[in-house]
Amino acid sequence: MACFTSTKANTLIGALMALLLLGAPVRADEPTPAMLDMAAKILADTNLVQSVDVIVPAMFSELERSLGGMHPEMRQALHETIVELMPGYAGGELAVLNDIARTLASQMNEADLKATLAYFESDAGKKYVAAQPAMIKQLTGSVSAWREAMSKDIVPRLRDAMKKKGYDF
Repeated sequence: MACFTSTKANTLIGALMALLLLGAPVRADEPTPAMLDMAAKILADTNLVQSVDVIVPAMFSELERSLGGMHPEMRQALHETIVELMPGYAGGELAVLNDIARTLASQMNEADLKATLAYFESDAGKKYVAAQPAMIKQLTGSVSAWREAMSKDIVPRLRDAMKKKGYDF
């Protein structure tokens, strides 16, 4: 069996890293305006824009519910203040959406963006987007049930294994 000295191991690791880096895809230049436009259209077609648009109202609603529950005496004034403040936060999502579009455009080439956009603008793509809420709802329920079943199995097994190691909880 071969025994590597630290120098040999470091040389081997360095050589492997160099090979990996040489084989890694080179990042293209910054996305073009056309690529950014296609990415933004993909975000709109997949309803991601609508998902981001509800964040500010949802945050204010949650804040109003939470603070209003803790301080019922100020519910009316709190609501009025939130209504006054909310417009100041409108439009902030544009920076987030531009950032997401830039990320998408930087991860795909122009041909792939065109193909993706064509798919989401097709009847099949529109049906897929329309089916997403039901899929997400089902996913949430399925994952929740799966986690609960795993938890019921994991905790007793973990407890038994730890007991064998001298720990009881």
